[in-house]
Amino acid sequence: MRRIGPSLIALATLSLVALFVAKWFGWLDFPALLNVSVAGAGLIGLVMLVKLPWDLYMQARALVMDQRDAARREIEVAAEEQRYAQRTARRLLALCVTLHVVTAAVIGVATWASQGQLGYWFAGFYLLSTFFRPAAALYHHLALRLDELRDRTRYPREDVVSLVARFGELEQLGARVEDKSGEDHAEALASVERLSGRVDALDREHRARTAAFEDQVAACLRELERTADKLTDDRDLLAGIRAFVKVVRQT
Repeated sequence: MRRIGPSLIALATLSLVALFVAKWFGWLDFPALLNVSVAGAGLIGLVMLVKLPWDLYMQARALVMDQRDAARREIEVAAEEQRYAQRTARRLLALCVTLHVVTAAVIGVATWASQGQLGYWFAGFYLLSTFFRPAAALYHHLALRLDELRDRTRYPREDVVSLVARFGELEQLGARVEDKSGEDHAEALASVERLSGRVDALDREHRARTAAFEDQVAACLRELERTADKLTDDRDLLAGIRAFVKVVRQT
């Protein structure tokens, strides 16, 4: 649409300039100039009429077909959007056909009123052009449909959907494995903490028992020294006993 607008304006401008130059030099009389002007305007209008509204209609039809295809593939499409696309396609089709018929009628009446002949041909072309874009669109649709069927034969859509579903299952399985791994890791950390607490408690208990045993041994050694002092006055024997007690304490 952006490309055709400037081109048509340039073509219309050049055509008008050429017609007025021809009229200025006397190459065309007024009836001929009028017929040629009407013919040029009719040709430009025919191009715009075949191009612009039919493009919108074809886009709306393509949208409707895509929505139906998405529904067959179980892809969610809003019901309001489907109704809007279908309603717009119907209205655009009616608008396109009406524009062709009305334009042809206007040209025919104008030609009859001006006693011209060329306008009737353009009126007929306007009516005939009603089928130009639908025929071209049908050809384009059939070509795309055949290409799509060929692609489906090479790469079946069911296989693609199945692969997508399996990939989704793998993602869910991976998420569950990650969750399970996180739970196992947390449980392992809790077990390690519990074992560490038990080891600390056992270590404290062992230290307490060792200290109590050492206290008992020290008490026994002191009692042994006192008893030895009471039983004998032999210094050598007492020195030996004290040395023995010292060795026991050091060990």
